[in-house]
Amino acid sequence: MAVDYSLNDSALSASVKMSFDGQVETNLRNYYQFSPEKRAVVEQLLSPFVHDNRVTSFTATDPADSATPFEIEGDFVNLLSITEDISRFHYSMNYAQILKVFTGFSIMEPVSERAQDLYIQIPITVELFITYPAPWSDAELVQNGPASNYQNPFFEITHTAQPSDNEVTSTSKFVLYAQTIPVEEYAAFFNAIDAFQKGSESMFVYDKVMATSPQSHEALSIEEQIAHSRALLDSGRFDEALEYVTELANGNKDNGEVQFLLGIVHGFNGKDALSEAAFERAESLGYQY
Repeated sequence: MAVDYSLNDSALSASVKMSFDGQVETNLRNYYQFSPEKRAVVEQLLSPFVHDNRVTSFTATDPADSATPFEIEGDFVNLLSITEDISRFHYSMNYAQILKVFTGFSIMEPVSERAQDLYIQIPITVELFITYPAPWSDAELVQNGPASNYQNPFFEITHTAQPSDNEVTSTSKFVLYAQTIPVEEYAAFFNAIDAFQKGSESMFVYDKVMATSPQSHEALSIEEQIAHSRALLDSGRFDEALEYVTELANGNKDNGEVQFLLGIVHGFNGKDALSEAAFERAESLGYQY
């Protein structure tokens, strides 16, 4: 799969191309060929990778021509407009959509109701290449956040993200093995799929570079500094948030909300013991969360 975002003036569009091989190609070629609603098939396959937007136009190779690899391509035009008042722009991708499109595991049978082994007869490999262009010529990439990798006995997905001066190129590979999962191992499989669905989002954030200098910390009230701390966390700028909130907390040791934010920022930076200590201090100061 290739997903290419593009900008025409302020309008954001995307093109998505899928090329198939093996048993997956045979199944989807037949599905497309004999479906009376071609657009519905295309949207079922492509739209989940563009935030479930409707396809504007699409093409497909002749499904009856088995000598030609089966491919589908769709264009998603004018998804949104990046207007002048926007100074921060987020790109994201939820890779759990792979499960929705190519497997039956986006909705799973509860562990307590599973009484038989699970047979996965067709192995699936999905390679996904996404291009995210900078929304402005003077944009700064402030969060380069590819999704988490998952590797377990049942499936794996790995991600890399390569930023350049004017775009980010993301590459991902999902592999689901042909296998038999005994009923006694179904809970482990269920939990692995559940973790993947809950933690499979990538995030790439661009800021427009402003000509004016930011306001100094000292000029801000405590309320404004707290609001700025939350904005850093909300935008995923965790390294910057760690420095800012740590400095803020050092000067406001009796402010429960500040100590709570310190706990959050330590948690996002993997400092679990410091995070727990900050949460306990916030609670002792009467902060409710």
